[in-house]
Amino acid sequence: MKTFALLAILPISILLNQTTPQTKAPSQPAAKVTFEKDIVPLVKKYCVSCHNPEKKEHNIDFTKFKTEDDVKKEPRMWRNSGKVMERKTMPPKEEKVQPTDAERKLFADWCATLPRR
Repeated sequence: MKTFALLAILPISILLNQTTPQTKAPSQPAAKVTFEKDIVPLVKKYCVSCHNPEKKEHNIDFTKFKTEDDVKKEPRMWRNSGKVMERKTMPPKEEKVQPTDAERKLFADWCATLPRR
C-alpha cells in the first residue's frame, strides 16, 4: 500500500516541480546616477532655455554648474528644482518638450541626495 501511495504522489510532485516558476536571478544593481552623465543632459534638454545667463528665470542659471562640486555649493536650489520637477510645475505646462515620468523621478531622486545646509 505504501508503494502504491508513493507511486501515486511521484507523478504529481514531478508535475508540480515542472510548472513551478523558477526564481529569477538577482537583478544587477542600478548604475550610479552622476551629474555629468545623467543630470546635465536633462538640464540641457528641459531647463537651460529659460534658466541661462540671459534669461535667468527665478534668478537661476543652470549653465554655471559644470561639475557636481559646483552643484554642492548650492544644494538647496537643486533640491528645490528636484521638487518642482517632480511636482510637474517645471518645465511649465506650455513647454512642448516635457520630461518623462522616469526622467522626472531620476532628476528629483538625484537632487534629493544632495546635502542640506
